[in-house]
Amino acid sequence: MKSSELRKLVRMFNKRSKITIPKGLKGQGEMIKFLEKHGTINHENKVFLPNTQDMGKQIRLADYDKMFPPKTEAQKAEAKKKATERKGASEMNMVKTLEGKGYKITKPKSAEKKPTPAPKKPVKKAPAKKAKADQFKLDNEALEKAKTRKKEAIQKKVKEAQASGKVSDADFMKRPGFKWILKKQTELYNEIIKLNKQRISGSLDEDKMDDMIDKLFDKINSETSKELNTKINEDSMVFKFGRGTARTDELIKKKLKKKMDEANTLKKKPAKKKASAPKKKTNFLPKQTFKEIVANLKKRTTDTATDEDGDRIYSDNTLKTLKEIFAIYKTLPYKLHKDPELYDLIDDIAGYRGDEASKYNTFLNQMKSYAKKKKN
Repeated sequence: MKSSELRKLVRMFNKRSKITIPKGLKGQGEMIKFLEKHGTINHENKVFLPNTQDMGKQIRLADYDKMFPPKTEAQKAEAKKKATERKGASEMNMVKTLEGKGYKITKPKSAEKKPTPAPKKPVKKAPAKKAKADQFKLDNEALEKAKTRKKEAIQKKVKEAQASGKVSDADFMKRPGFKWILKKQTELYNEIIKLNKQRISGSLDEDKMDDMIDKLFDKINSETSKELNTKINEDSMVFKFGRGTARTDELIKKKLKKKMDEANTLKKKPAKKKASAPKKKTNFLPKQTFKEIVANLKKRTTDTATDEDGDRIYSDNTLKTLKEIFAIYKTLPYKLHKDPELYDLIDDIAGYRGDEASKYNTFLNQMKSYAKKKKN
């Protein structure tokens, strides 16, 4: 069978198993009498058990029209007429509502008048029926203008509220712009706290930490400005030109006071000094051969690699100083290549990965001092 035929069988089953209470039953007695025709009532347990003797009868699709007789043309026309009247009444209410709010409604041109019929005997007039909605036509252009005026009025109220400072702090902090700025500032201070803890433990150099924090500031400010200028609706009370207003900054400080205090406290704490193991002058067993660390030093003199931001890892001054150090090394006699002191010095220079000019100048002076001492 088709799905439509199956639906008809289900509808027939539902009607057969449904109990419809007739109108006009009076009192408890008539209700009990009616229900007992369809089942058994247990008053003590408050249970009704319907009869199941009719449930076993077959339901045939051929009996569908008997159970649900098709509507006649007159019934269909009457139903359509009622639906039209309901729709007309709804549209009429909409027209009245729009007129009450100041919208302009243009009535259609009236049709040509029909010839007046012959006068009839005076009859008491029935109350005039409400005009149908199809006698009116909405002016789309007027509607668009009304929407624009409404939008401008809302924006004006917002600006007046901003100017007068009527927005409470609680409502202010619910605005999308403030939520975004608070989110990014929270990320910033969480990272600052994390980096300071690494510095205190001795696993992060202070200069490197400061450099990372500067880059983090730039990144957060760039992301905040881009989001506020392109994705979040303009809100001059919260931000201007991609930056928070004075009130925004004040509330951010209030919300993040604990994190800011923690970051400032950690910043004042000194880093733990790592105890350096004394260098052994006997039993010299290097992890790398002297030839390998010299090769590393030579490679460093021409290293022009860049980091992920496109900046040079080692400046031209650093490479120049490394070349001077390597030139001094080449003047040393071969017998000094087995000297542990020279090994340690070359290993320190080749293993250092910073870019501080003062550090490399120190290495250069140490190399000059070593060469002068060994020549004497």
